[in-house]
Amino acid sequence: MNPAERGRILLGFLAGVAALLTMRPYQGIYHDAVLYTAQALRSGGAQALEEDLAFHFGSQHNFSIFDLGYAPLVAALGPSGGHLAAWLLGLAIWVAALIALLRTLRFGAVDLPVLVVGLFLMVPAYGNGALHYAEGIVTPRIFSEAAALLSLALVLRGRAVAGGGAWLLSAALHPIMAFAVGIAVLRLWVRGVYSFVLGLAGGALGAVGLGLVGIAPFDGLGRRFDPEWAAILHDPVDVVFPQYWPGVSITLLTVPLVALLVVARGAPGRMRDLARACLWAAGLAVALSVLGTATLEDRMITALQPWRGLWLLVLVGNIAVLYLALSGAAVGWWWFVIVISVFDHLLDVAPIASSLSVLAPLLAQLPASTRNWMAALGAVLGLLALAGVVQALRPEGDVWLRVAVGFAVLVVVSVKRVSLLARMAAAACAAVLAIAVFADARDPWRRWVDAETLPPEIAEAVRDSTVYWEGALLPMWIRAGAPQYFSCSQRNGNVFQRAQAIEFQRRAEALRPLGTGDFQIAENANRCPVGPETKRARDAATLRAVCDTLPELDLIVLLTDDGAGQGRVWSLPIKTGPYVSGVWWPASENSADSTYWRVHDCRDLRPE
Repeated sequence: MNPAERGRILLGFLAGVAALLTMRPYQGIYHDAVLYTAQALRSGGAQALEEDLAFHFGSQHNFSIFDLGYAPLVAALGPSGGHLAAWLLGLAIWVAALIALLRTLRFGAVDLPVLVVGLFLMVPAYGNGALHYAEGIVTPRIFSEAAALLSLALVLRGRAVAGGGAWLLSAALHPIMAFAVGIAVLRLWVRGVYSFVLGLAGGALGAVGLGLVGIAPFDGLGRRFDPEWAAILHDPVDVVFPQYWPGVSITLLTVPLVALLVVARGAPGRMRDLARACLWAAGLAVALSVLGTATLEDRMITALQPWRGLWLLVLVGNIAVLYLALSGAAVGWWWFVIVISVFDHLLDVAPIASSLSVLAPLLAQLPASTRNWMAALGAVLGLLALAGVVQALRPEGDVWLRVAVGFAVLVVVSVKRVSLLARMAAAACAAVLAIAVFADARDPWRRWVDAETLPPEIAEAVRDSTVYWEGALLPMWIRAGAPQYFSCSQRNGNVFQRAQAIEFQRRAEALRPLGTGDFQIAENANRCPVGPETKRARDAATLRAVCDTLPELDLIVLLTDDGAGQGRVWSLPIKTGPYVSGVWWPASENSADSTYWRVHDCRDLRPE
């Protein structure tokens, strides 16, 4: 390896670190990582979590081998250390698998930094926008994606058996993420359409056979949700129903879909084959999702969520955009699309601007007499949409700093006329800045939970009593290893387990009058149950009624503005508490340096 090659590797590494930490900073244990970390603690001996609503009736743990590796890591390093180690490992494995796929697609070493950086900077979201590829949280998804990318690389190289083994590993880690990839692998493996259809039919018959012998979730195939269960899943509408996604979800697919269609039509070799396979896989997966949920209301198809295969369409579609920018026609216009997509991602908005900007390279293919004007029209539409977003959002300084670092990294890896040494120096500066400013994106609440333990009084109470502690799922699960009586996050398993859905709804209906942060409000529509018109009711009559309805509940612990007044109060020494009902608690800038909860003992409120 000559010095120039080593320099390009170092350039790619530094630029990749900067792009990664700018767009995938460490955010601590949050989102679905809370569920999987609690499951790891449960596997490691936190037996009290067995009684938590999220685990008592079964969980995703039953369908994944992820816990076999994550639980020992958490046991050895603790929940915070284990999570951080798994975060680093997951992203490293994902990038390695991505590079293997890119090399299989015959991208040269010179282009690899551009591709890796571009894929982290471009819009990665799919579905309703809540998920994206290469997530910066610890779940089986990122490891399953890595195995899936390796599977595609191996099959494209003609190593079908090894590719099939990698796909089986992906499915064992997260079968939902691997479903559409399996279709793509099959399409790459068998070239004829008839053989492909026969393969799909064989898979369908296999699913039917597994269902007939009672293996979950295949035992739900051909069975509908009963009215009571369906009503719970639609209060509010769950993310598993793609027919109810907002219209803006389409914009997430526009750029990658257009690029895949262009590549599938005109690119040579493996890039074309992969694009076609992904179009087949995503198309069939989405069609199956809509048919299975909207028309058939099939329990297995709804739970399997085939639409999640859109992660593959978006990732490979973004690769296709970069491929066209590096080697296709209308190269300049495709770079323009990349720039607008990066802006959309850095500003964290729906990619309406980039969806309009993709008209530019398409219109540039028109006859010579009109193509430049028409392409310019598409570019103007994209710029106007982007300007409208900026005007509406009015981003502040930290957002613009992120934009500056993101584009600096993109320029460093893309512009080859500047000396390699100067580009390496610029990439090093960007990496240092990203590490210093963006690397640790934990909010004060998660930072406190990562580092501290619960006060003895609180730890004893949650260990010995049945507690509903508003907004405190993270310390209940991760620090106390204790069950939370109710949380919006416990809703995740409702689509898999009827008994859990019924019990979740029973508790939600009883607690709803309190109007806590586990119930959605108009300004913060989300997957939580719909709340009451009167928010944050705290009167004695309401509390007594809740306690009477839930005889097994001992303590109701509700957020309060301060610790003044009579009664028992819990406090944690952190100014910014949990995120509830669309705001950080407490919302006031003049709040004290602690977050307070008032404790209401149902054993005192219930009549003798």
